[in-house]
Amino acid sequence: MVNLRSFMGKNNRTFGSLLLIAIIAGSVSLILSYGSAGVNLVIAAKESKVSLKIDGLSVTKGPTSAVDVKGKVINNSTKNVADVELNAAFYDNSSSLLGKTSMFLSNPSQVVKPGETLDFSFPETVTFARIDHYNVNATANEAK
Repeated sequence: MVNLRSFMGKNNRTFGSLLLIAIIAGSVSLILSYGSAGVNLVIAAKESKVSLKIDGLSVTKGPTSAVDVKGKVINNSTKNVADVELNAAFYDNSSSLLGKTSMFLSNPSQVVKPGETLDFSFPETVTFARIDHYNVNATANEAK
């Protein structure tokens, strides 16, 4: 936190007792507040998302005519990652969304190192015969 009181002057109260401005641009959040303690500036970096590779993806008809989705996510980056999230969306032949799923594959404190894999398998309640195309992707945050 950087105190900007010297920029505003000790007795400058033209902004009222509290002004809070939040600016979110790109990968940085900027919060500027003014109050009895002066002006404070807080800059916080957002977490960087890493796209991960999906291998062995299988979208097949399950026993109830729903969809079974299987595969594995590979950390093909050069960074340790956490919070590995899988997103799947299923569309019909007019590109209307039939259903979507989002799930975390890693445990909350788990770090996935470069080259490591996480298997996934889940049923989706969309009727298999209605699916024309789908999009499945995986992302993660850089581990701290």
